[in-house]
Amino acid sequence: MIIPKYAVKFRAAAFVFIVVLVMAGSTSYMGMPREGAPDVTVPFVTVMAPYEGMAPSEMENLVAIPLEKQFNDLHNVKEISSSSMEGMCVIFIEFTTDQDIDEALQKVKDKIDMAKPDLPDDLDEPTVDDLNVSTDIPILTFTLSGDPSLERLDNIAQELEDLIENVPGVRQAGVSGSLEREVRIEVDLNRLISYRIPVSAFSAILLGENATVSAGNLDTASGQKYQVRVPGEFTHVHEIKDLVLGIRGGQPVYLSDVSTVIDTYKDRASITRVNREPCVTVSVMKRAGENSIAIIDSVKEILAGYQLPDGIKLTLTEDQSKDIRMMLAELENNVAAGFILVVLVLIFFMGGRNSLMVALAIPFSMLMSFIVLSLLGITLNMVVLVSLVLALGMLVDNAIVIVENIYRHYNDGENRIEAAVNGASEVAWPVITSTLTTLLAFS
Repeated sequence: MIIPKYAVKFRAAAFVFIVVLVMAGSTSYMGMPREGAPDVTVPFVTVMAPYEGMAPSEMENLVAIPLEKQFNDLHNVKEISSSSMEGMCVIFIEFTTDQDIDEALQKVKDKIDMAKPDLPDDLDEPTVDDLNVSTDIPILTFTLSGDPSLERLDNIAQELEDLIENVPGVRQAGVSGSLEREVRIEVDLNRLISYRIPVSAFSAILLGENATVSAGNLDTASGQKYQVRVPGEFTHVHEIKDLVLGIRGGQPVYLSDVSTVIDTYKDRASITRVNREPCVTVSVMKRAGENSIAIIDSVKEILAGYQLPDGIKLTLTEDQSKDIRMMLAELENNVAAGFILVVLVLIFFMGGRNSLMVALAIPFSMLMSFIVLSLLGITLNMVVLVSLVLALGMLVDNAIVIVENIYRHYNDGENRIEAAVNGASEVAWPVITSTLTTLLAFS
């Protein structure tokens, strides 16, 4: 084989290669993003269409069926399923594994636009998202507790959410367990009938007044053009109560005359407690391929620098950086332990110099792996770390075979250079092919 021959002939170049390998490998290892799970995008697309106040049967007929009719024309689809519940419709679309997920997302959004003529006019815009293990699982979760007022806790959580989302690499920070404000209008049908106002007209007037309307453009004498908009969205509850529904007997009929307006909160979808105290939970998700440890450390700095009011307690309930650091420490310990054990065991059979050559195969091979992984944009995650640990044994086996064969040639009377070239060349292809068969078994 030509590599052992040239490595011995040009020893200075081989030494320079080793130095570059150590420097580049160490730099790649230090710069690789750390995360718990690999960036795996499952070929699933979810469509969520909220429509408050609708029963499950109405959600199916008004939302699910029109959307499914359009989705049936999509290509590379294995299965479409939907779940309709009160005020919400969720549609799951499973694509084949060869389908590009970004292209699939765009096609689904196009189909939703095509289905809009068959959907209710007041339906909120459906949201489309894919399933990604790396970005959908929170890397850091903490709770705020200590105050009986969830509204106060929610205000603090919202402030922290805005600060955290400015951290580079953070995809989203979500708040759960908090109270969401809701203005509820309870209509008195008897009064509505007495004023001869249809329910449909009541709803149309209410929706029409709570909207910002574009009034066109305004051209000035100086040639400047301004866009004119008339803001009409409600900002206070009294604006809703004073809304005029019509004129009866020369007197205006206000919304408060036929209904009761209640400024309250939505029914909570989840209730969270920590140490038996009500709390608000904040979850931090990262972008794909970002460094989880660096992001978590930056978020912790923000939390440490935020001045919490007296009595408010912040509790970390989930911190992936601890697990990732532990996995990295285990990898480093396995490499060090493998290096030491190989030297100690082989020193009795092949001598100190030969055992050292075998042991050096471990860090050099690892450093080369880090260079390749970094160039391919692969993060240092649980799957990569487990694979590297499994590969340690195979690295030692290959090194022992090559060094032992070189040692045999040397004992047969060949000089060091001939033994190195002939011994390595003789077993090079068997070692390479045996390694490839192992790789194919795991691929």
